[in-house]
This record gives sequence, structure tokens and C-alpha cells, in this order.
Amino acid sequence: METSEVKSICGKTQDFVAINNYRGTVSYVQEREEAVGRLNQNCSGTYIGTVGAYKNLFLTAGHCGSKGQSASVEFNYEANADGPVVTVKGKFVESSSSPDYALIQLNADPGVTPTPLGSSATSSLTIIQHPEARPKVVAFGSLSGSASGSRIYYAGLDTQGGSSGSGVLNTSGQLVGVHTLGGCSSSGGTNSGWTISGIRAASSIL
Repeated sequence: METSEVKSICGKTQDFVAINNYRGTVSYVQEREEAVGRLNQNCSGTYIGTVGAYKNLFLTAGHCGSKGQSASVEFNYEANADGPVVTVKGKFVESSSSPDYALIQLNADPGVTPTPLGSSATSSLTIIQHPEARPKVVAFGSLSGSASGSRIYYAGLDTQGGSSGSGVLNTSGQLVGVHTLGGCSSSGGTNSGWTISGIRAASSIL
């Protein structure tokens, strides 16, 4: 089973931007960030809403928890937050190591807009995350190679331990992957995850 590296910064600088300080040109960041939550104070994930008979689903990495395990997701855990932290309990209803993903069914609607799933990666990618379980940040990078199979690789996109389970977003703000593994160093490299297409092929829920 995969485990994210404790530190996986791509290059010599750490390029995280606190979510409420972001003033860049990627228009969907503020719309999508509300669906990102801190899971059990050690992983990240994304609220995707209702899929079929399953309501209030939260998507994360499989190595963040096993089926039947209890979950606690904190939304709006941010520096300079625009409101209180909202904590919603739930349970893992599906978990896999290959592909490395898990689905949590929350006990209640967290009151945030779900992030739509997509299948087409783009050359520019974004991850909104809780690195080292800290308040929410955003980072940007580029697709490295093809994402036509089950794996997706991205360069220049910083992550750390605690970023596991974060959604990888394309330029339309669709969730096209789940971050699971660090692979960067001060000289560059790539971090990686699993594509939504690969996860859907393995999931009985999605």
C-alpha cells in the first residue's frame, strides 16, 4: 500500500498559498476550496456529494482508512477563515490500496458545494490540500506525461504528508485524480496519484 512521503516539495521553494490569500487567475479556486476537508487530522479529501444511492460522499486516499472505520472531516479549517470550522462524522464505506482511494459516507450534508468528477486531465493542474494537517492551502503544477491510464503524475506541484487524498483538479475545476504519493525533491521530480477513471473502474459505488 502506498504512503505519502513526509515531505515532497518540487524544487527549492515551497509554493503553497494559504487559501484565503490566493489572488491568482485560476477562477475556480474559491468555488472548489469549500469542498476540501481535513480528514482525521492526518489526510485531506474532497466532498463529492450524492452518487447513486449513496449520499454525502467524501473522496480520499485508501491508505487514510479502511472500510468500516470511523471518520471525522473538518471543513473550513483555514487561516483567516470566513466562518467556523464545521466537523462532520462519517464512516469509510469503500477502501482500496490499488487504486489507492477510499469513500466516506458522511452522517450529514456539510453544507458545501460538491466538486464534480471529471475524466480529462489538462496540462495545468491544481491541488487544494492540508499539508502536514495544517490549514488549507492551494498549489499549482503541470501534468507530467499522460494520464490516460490509472495513474496521474504532476510536476512542480508541491505536496506533503497530510496532502494524501486531496483532489487533483483540471482547468475546469473538475476532480480528475486523487493525490496519494510524493516523489519530488529539491531538484524537481513528480508527485502522483490515481485517476478518477481508474478509481471508477474499481469502485462499486462510483
